[in-house]
Formats: sequence, C-alpha cells, structure tokens
Amino acid sequence: KDDLRLALNFFENKGVSSLKVLNERMMQLAEAEEFEHAAMIRDNIDVLDGFINIAKQRNAEIPGEIRNVDILAYHIGEIEVEISLYLVRNGLLLGHKNFSFPVIDCGEEVESEIINFMFQYYSNGHESLPDVVVVDFGDDNRELFSSAMKTLGEIKVQKPKVRGSDFTSLMALTRDHAREHQRVRISNEDSVYVGLNKLKDLMGLKERPVVLECYDIAIFQGKSPTASQVVYRNGKADKKAYRFYHLSERPEGNNDFEMLKEVLKRRLDNGDLPDVFIVDGGKGQLSSFLSVLREEEIDIPVCAIAKSKGKGDFRSEEVHRSEERLFIPGRANPYYLSKNKSLFRIVTTMRDEAHRFSRKLHHKAEKKRTMESWLDHVEGIGPKAKKKILRELTLSRIEVAALEINEIEDQLDVGPKIAKNIFKALRS
Repeated sequence: KDDLRLALNFFENKGVSSLKVLNERMMQLAEAEEFEHAAMIRDNIDVLDGFINIAKQRNAEIPGEIRNVDILAYHIGEIEVEISLYLVRNGLLLGHKNFSFPVIDCGEEVESEIINFMFQYYSNGHESLPDVVVVDFGDDNRELFSSAMKTLGEIKVQKPKVRGSDFTSLMALTRDHAREHQRVRISNEDSVYVGLNKLKDLMGLKERPVVLECYDIAIFQGKSPTASQVVYRNGKADKKAYRFYHLSERPEGNNDFEMLKEVLKRRLDNGDLPDVFIVDGGKGQLSSFLSVLREEEIDIPVCAIAKSKGKGDFRSEEVHRSEERLFIPGRANPYYLSKNKSLFRIVTTMRDEAHRFSRKLHHKAEKKRTMESWLDHVEGIGPKAKKKILRELTLSRIEVAALEINEIEDQLDVGPKIAKNIFKALRS
C-alpha cells in the first residue's frame, strides 16, 4: 500500500516527496551493506527524477519569440554552491546541467564567483551559445555578466520577466532543481560506505575494509620521539583502540623511516591487525611500512597519504592549493582524494587525528624530559619524590617558575621544604 502511494505521487505532481523516501531507503540499504539493492534504487531515482523534470517542463511555458535560451539559477548550501542550467534550443527544452564549488571559495560575493565560473563555461565553446541567458542576479551583477557575455557574441542577459517574455516558471523549476540536486548528491557523498568501497577498489581488496589504522611520528631535533595509532571502524573513530608509542631516540637524530619501522614491529607483536594500514607521508614512509610487512611475512594492504607540493610561492599572483593524495603500492600515480569526498573525509580525518595524538604525547614526553633534567639538581628531592612530582606534573618548567611557594606545594603536591627548594632552584 505504501509503495503504491509513492508511485501514484509521480502522477499527481508529488514525486519529489517519493524521491526523498527512496533516497532514505537507498542510504539505509547501503549502511546495511546491501549494495546491489541500494544501487538498483539509485538507478531508479535517476529515472524517476527525469520523469519529474519532464512533467514540470511540460507545465513550463517557453515564450515563442525566444528560441535559444539558457535559464541559470543557483542554490547556496552550507558547504557548496550548486548551479543549475536549463537549456532551450529551437524552442525545445533539451535538458539541464549542474555545477558546484565550495562556498568558502566565494567569500561574500557568491554571484560574482558564479559569473566568473559561467563565463569560463561559455568561453570554452563546447556547446552552442544561446541568444539569451535568463538570470535572477541583482542589477549590478546582471549588468556585469551582460558585459562579459557580449564579448562572446550577440548574447543578451535578462531577468526572468521582461518586455513580454516570462520565464518565471522555468526559473522556479531551475532553482528547485539546483537545491534538490545538491541535497541528493551530498546525501550520497556523505555515506562512509561510498568512501570505503572506493578504498576497496583502489587497494584491490575482495571485501570492503572495516578496520583502518593510521600512524604518525612526532619528533623535534631527535628528542622525545613519539608515535600515535588511530583506529577507525566502519569510517568512525574507535578511540578505545587508539595507542601511544614512546620511541627510542636515535644518534642520527630525526629518522622518520626507521621510527616507523620500530612502531610497526611493536604493533605487529600485539596481533588483532586491521584490514588496511594508512601512514602519514609519501613514498618513503610507504616503503618503510612495506619492508617491515615483508620481513614479518604479513600480507596486509598499506597506503600513504600526503599533500602534493604546491606551485609558486607567497609572492606569486596565482595561488595553487596543495591536494591530498593517496599513494598505493603497484600504482604508478597517486590517487587524488578530491575525486571522492567520502574517502577524502575518512582518510584526512584519520591523518589529522594521528597528528593531534602524536604531538600531544610528544609535548608531554618532552615536558617530562626537561623537567627531569632540572629536578635532579633540586636539593632534597630523592627518586620517590621525583617520581611523584612527575606523576602530578601538568605544567612546563617556565610555568612552574612563575608560581609562588604555596602554589608549588598545591600544584606538585609536595611539602613546604621541597617547594621552597624548587622555588630557589628555578629563580636562582
């Protein structure tokens, strides 16, 4: 009965509500790992969406005096701007195109960015140019767009309703399509299963990975090196499985590759291994991981995430953003994560978490190391007292030096005599 009602909606101009229900079903099936069923509903949604548009188009009147026209509308979402373009040629509504870009790139001038984007689109010459472009911009931006389009030919830019032509119904249709297209697209992209399935394909796995582990090394001038292990299960953080590693200081100083080997060897001893290892860094870090896995004869896929090297410098007029890349064994070129937003979100979030954890432990270890060095010179502090102070310590040496004697007693949980000796030692 419910499915029949959903079907009838398409014949009563209520198809949009049915599409929302179908989209929710598709996402539920994907989360339940019933991917074939979810894919079937996805394909049906595309067909039914086209049906709705055709029905709307039949109700939208195209003024007879204008034969070639584009109707341009946009929708501003929380993250992206969605542009929808309906194309009329020889009086017939041929179809539509959609474009999107991040809101953060626009600043406060969204329409100006849209004008620049669409002018580049029309300048490329891939499509036959219209005689008229209908926009719902403000007066100043409409004039600006009109001036730009005139450089490409005799193309008019006008309001939805002007001098007898009325494109208000088509403009409303185009605006609604921009909003709905963005909603459906983002719903699909947000699913973690989209990203995990993409990782499965990239790594050549038989099944979708469930448990991912990411590693990062924190070190400064060879002192107090630490590493973090961040674990994600089904695309979400499993914080109970996070681990810290205190690493050995090396005589050669910073040696990221050897320290990664140390971390992995210690990790492999603990068993219960993940489906995929992810390491922060490029080809060198990836090679270090692979060499240990080969030594231990363990066959677990591993990849590395790294930013591309940006072009130009701070003096250049054009700024090129660095892109996140995934290095995969056996693949000649890295995979650019911008191609799959779900995978991008999973992997970069893991990397950022690993950064945060490793640096947090590194700072704590370095603070403890520096504190130990001067505590050895404070009169009256034996091994037991020193151990107790370090256990209670949350401040740096500089912060302790700024305290009064009574505050040192409270903060380090020591008696007045030791507090006085610490006060003298740090202020002498």
